[in-house]
Amino acid sequence: MREPRIKYELVGDFWSIPVFECEECYGSMGEWVKYDDRFICPKCAFKMGIISDKEYIKLDVDRFYQDDARAIVLNGEIYVALGKEKFPWEMTNRDYRHSKKYQEWRSKVFERDNFTCQECGKVGGSLNAHHIKTFKDYPSLRFDVSNGITLCEKCHKELHKRLRKNGNKKGS
Repeated sequence: MREPRIKYELVGDFWSIPVFECEECYGSMGEWVKYDDRFICPKCAFKMGIISDKEYIKLDVDRFYQDDARAIVLNGEIYVALGKEKFPWEMTNRDYRHSKKYQEWRSKVFERDNFTCQECGKVGGSLNAHHIKTFKDYPSLRFDVSNGITLCEKCHKELHKRLRKNGNKKGS
């Protein structure tokens, strides 16, 4: 019986782990699925519909999360939701604003602006990371640091008041 081709071996002091080459995408794989006399990685097998989401998760997702993980293929991409995570299309604006990615974005905006309100110059206190182009209308810019500005709470409220008065809702 033919074996999968070893691409390289990971070697430690007392162990060696073979890493194989997928015969579909030519990527590296530790686990494989045999299909039509070919050895393919779990990602390719899942994308091709050869294995189920549960089989894919068992072969390719961190073992700590396997019981709670969900996986789906959409437009040729694999999406995995771990634990109580939601898939991107399931998330609301509120979910995004409470996500780790959003918290990291805020921190980066604050750090870039030296924790200083860019309107009045106040340092520290109750700061807001304001989206220059709205969070709701520009989803591709939600986590772009250049689309953020640090404002103190007072200046942030004043900015939104001016925007509403002018009938312009740009910025969130």
